[in-house]
Amino acid sequence: MSVVYALGDPRTNEIRYIGIAQDIYKRYAQHLNHPHHNEAKDKWMTDLKQHSLLPTLTILEADIISSALLWREQYWIALYLAQGAPLTNIRIYGPPLEPKEKHTAQSETKNIDIRQNENDSFSLDEVIEMFQISRRTIFRLIEKNELTGFKVGRAWRFEESDIDEYIDRQRQKAKEATQQESSEPEAA
Repeated sequence: MSVVYALGDPRTNEIRYIGIAQDIYKRYAQHLNHPHHNEAKDKWMTDLKQHSLLPTLTILEADIISSALLWREQYWIALYLAQGAPLTNIRIYGPPLEPKEKHTAQSETKNIDIRQNENDSFSLDEVIEMFQISRRTIFRLIEKNELTGFKVGRAWRFEESDIDEYIDRQRQKAKEATQQESSEPEAA
């Protein structure tokens, strides 16, 4: 079963890492027992161990088709960054990731493309599903010029590049907010 999962800090209830796994229990054990060349996550995990604590494990999404797994991971990373989560993921600010492997013919029979056409735009319903927000929130984002959309007849469309720009801006806002919080002096 393919899942997107989150590791959280039991002291603060903050989500600190988002990842993907085929075998979640094996992957959780790897986090606990083996450093992974991610200095920020390893430092956080070491701090938890020194306090005899384990990270919380939350399944964010399950039964994901393999062709959408990396895309869904990026969605959850962007969502938590937009909410100000102090993630330790290495691949936060880069462009969308492409799958590393081609799917086998067997797995292809199970794949369902989230997009209903072959062009570079999404429908309103696809954007609602992608961000897991309401139609009203989408229109508020459009009104505030935070998200760009256009109408074709009566149907709203959203260019892939506009969606990517919106996500990048949200990531940047989250990064700046995190940097600002870390630079503010602590209250006495």
